[in-house]
Amino acid sequence: QWLLILCRIFPHEDVDIEGLSTNDIAKKYFLLDNDEVNLDARNEALNLSLHQLHNDFPSKRFKYTILIGNLPEFMLQNELQNILKSLFEAILFNPGGENYDSKLRKSAITAIEKIIKKCSVDAACDGTTAINRETARIIFEGLLKAMNDYSSNSRGDVGYTVREAAMSGIETLLFHVTKQDPSLFEKSDWELYLGNLLQQTAEKMDRTRAHAGAIFIRIIHSEIADTKKIPRLKALQILFPKNFPDFFKRGKACNIFSRLIKFLPMEEYAYPVLSGIVASSGGFVSQSMCQHARTSVLNYLRESSKENKQQFDDFLEMLLLVYENNNRTDRIIFPFLSMTEFLLLNDIFSSIVHDECHPFPSCVMDILETESITTNDILKIEVIISTCCAMIEFPDSVRKRAFPLILKYLSNKYPKIRCYAADQLYIALITHEDSLTNYPVKQLMTLLTETIWLDPLSSLHDAITQIYQTLDLSTNHLLAIED
Repeated sequence: QWLLILCRIFPHEDVDIEGLSTNDIAKKYFLLDNDEVNLDARNEALNLSLHQLHNDFPSKRFKYTILIGNLPEFMLQNELQNILKSLFEAILFNPGGENYDSKLRKSAITAIEKIIKKCSVDAACDGTTAINRETARIIFEGLLKAMNDYSSNSRGDVGYTVREAAMSGIETLLFHVTKQDPSLFEKSDWELYLGNLLQQTAEKMDRTRAHAGAIFIRIIHSEIADTKKIPRLKALQILFPKNFPDFFKRGKACNIFSRLIKFLPMEEYAYPVLSGIVASSGGFVSQSMCQHARTSVLNYLRESSKENKQQFDDFLEMLLLVYENNNRTDRIIFPFLSMTEFLLLNDIFSSIVHDECHPFPSCVMDILETESITTNDILKIEVIISTCCAMIEFPDSVRKRAFPLILKYLSNKYPKIRCYAADQLYIALITHEDSLTNYPVKQLMTLLTETIWLDPLSSLHDAITQIYQTLDLSTNHLLAIED
């Protein structure tokens, strides 16, 4: 009946009480008089506990997760890998769907972190009694995956507690293992973890940013960590001095991005940092955070376009890669479009605007065409329209793709979208009139201003047809829009 007793007293707010309760009861029921483990009773209890991790009721899984994390070391002997795999598979790697529970996932990571602290490290063992290379890899990769938990519900981002717990869990793992056998982790592991931490320091949630920043500063200035494996350690220590505790606190967004942007020339950290900055460039984020993120990129590109063309091209390639790797993730797609629109409107691409061979404009049009097909979100549609209108400053090969997409929204069934598309196109024609010498700009502007876009769509057919004819768009384009 020991499990029933434990489940009644768990969970307590006081973690020490939880640990004390588990230790005392485990010793009472599973140690014989000679202090040897009663293996039959121990195995039966462990199997039952691990089975309960798959219970249909989250409250049950939560209690047994806490229980497993507080088991004394002798209860883990010969079952270490089995316990860890069960915690990962049953909770952390289980999508959950509507039953997703961030509190449960956080409790699983906390349990894993507690287990790590109780185990010795031995690269030569089989992984059942101590942490060997395979066990360390299982924990590291599992927690790294948890650092990308961006689950959300009606309250917004609820995965942040899981990400924070995973950051702390990997820190514990690296420090614990490094003290005893530094060879279990390679340079690439440190690079991957620190890159993920930097991504979190660039993202929009204040408390998560502060948590990631504190861990990052502890690691790069640590005397315990295997710091010789950390890429560009000296540069990191200069950018993030040890005595700079307020760096990531709330309201310090300006300082954050002005420093993080300096990572973009460093190939080891450039991609995760840019991913974090892009995520903070739009969507549900404060206006000041959004502005600081965009401005930092704008200043970086202005300097690069003048002094280092290769660095400028590398940034554009990496920006497209951020989209490519997240093309089904609204958390990234909308900020990416907002960032691209912002850069276009600030004339940052003047160095490539007349280069018909540069891949960036064509790739942006591919993205806009794809997103225009898949989205019904009005905010995203407005960004697509604005970006399309800004793209008409590029050569005809790009304009001939941008105009049909803009006019698609002039033919939209919603008056608000039609009005927005007409306004943005009118502004773009005024802005880029000098580069549109082959187009009847005055005639287009007259059609846009004289048409009442709030009228029923059926009454706008003639005006839309005239715009198509004025732009000399093919019949195929017109038929596609009407369909």
